[in-house]
Amino acid sequence: MSSSNKSFLEAKELIAKGQKDQAMTVLDASIKAEPTLWALRERAKLHAERGEDLAAREDCEAALAITPDDADVLWIKGELAKPAAQRFQGVAKSPPSNKH
Repeated sequence: MSSSNKSFLEAKELIAKGQKDQAMTVLDASIKAEPTLWALRERAKLHAERGEDLAAREDCEAALAITPDDADVLWIKGELAKPAAQRFQGVAKSPPSNKH
């Protein structure tokens, strides 16, 4: 397993534990080493949750450059188009990949 994949899995564990600042640090290092769809997608969502819209949009664009039709990245972009108080709620709370 590559170091970027290990970092991504570590970040997912940190997010699950509510340690999002630490997860952001791990994702930053992972993306610097090797930008992957998964790491960019997770970091975009963290940026969006923090109200860092520009950074979230940049990560979405970088992720879409890797996989142009990724439903989860397109979902994040759709959430970014909403007012911050209305994001990631109701039926839009979870990404499309969680609805299988």
